[in-house]
Amino acid sequence: MLGGKAYVAGGYNGIYRTETEEYDPALNTWTTRAAMPTGRAYLAAAAVIGGKAYVAGGFNGSVLSTNEDYDPASDSWSTKAPMLTGRSDLASAAIGGKAYFVGNMSTNEEFDPGVASAFTALSPNKQYTFKAKARSSAAAETAESPQISTYTLAAASTSLTGTFPTVGSYYIVVQWSSGTQAGGFNGPGATYLSQASLNASFAPVAGSSLTANIWAAVPSLNGNSLYYFRVLPINTVGQPGDYFYLGSTRTLPKGQLFPFD
Repeated sequence: MLGGKAYVAGGYNGIYRTETEEYDPALNTWTTRAAMPTGRAYLAAAAVIGGKAYVAGGFNGSVLSTNEDYDPASDSWSTKAPMLTGRSDLASAAIGGKAYFVGNMSTNEEFDPGVASAFTALSPNKQYTFKAKARSSAAAETAESPQISTYTLAAASTSLTGTFPTVGSYYIVVQWSSGTQAGGFNGPGATYLSQASLNASFAPVAGSSLTANIWAAVPSLNGNSLYYFRVLPINTVGQPGDYFYLGSTRTLPKGQLFPFD
């Protein structure tokens, strides 16, 4: 999908096709677009990067290593660096601004179109604004792109004051940190989903709590039982990060006195 529309290219019906057609689901209509330079079938599903679709491999009487991109904004195709290994019947995916072409002979190759940059040393759960422009080998520059803003994912880590400050017969209080001194701490608006389970796989979950605090009380647990804990940090716009595993501890035996039992 590009801009809410689907694109279909190539195929075979007695000859190897070059046609490109665009489907608009909002209007339920098809439109003919610029033909693909290389007629072929059994090509990779397109990987979408920077508003362009990258189509690689295929077959047109022989196995191909061809790599071409389609730009719907200009309705044009461009030839790019070919795959290292000619293949058909493969799949593709875009991850981190790069295209990966996988399958057929167990081969996995990465293509970098040079339209993405990685920014490091950012703080968790903070809003950042980005813009870009291009410069040619002759130092001619384009206008700046529109600004785009996004949040980094939230973080969670081990609390410096201990993970289980209170343990009872039927409940446990668990705590964590909102980041690290080295990596930074979450900005305002982060929430946390803490979970407890009798199994290290967390299947099933015995108790959970969604909170904006960096601690949670998990009630209704079994006495004298070992429980595992993890927490899922969620950023201001609701995007979950990665589960952080907090470790395990055992509830006290039933009937043993403890504050708040």
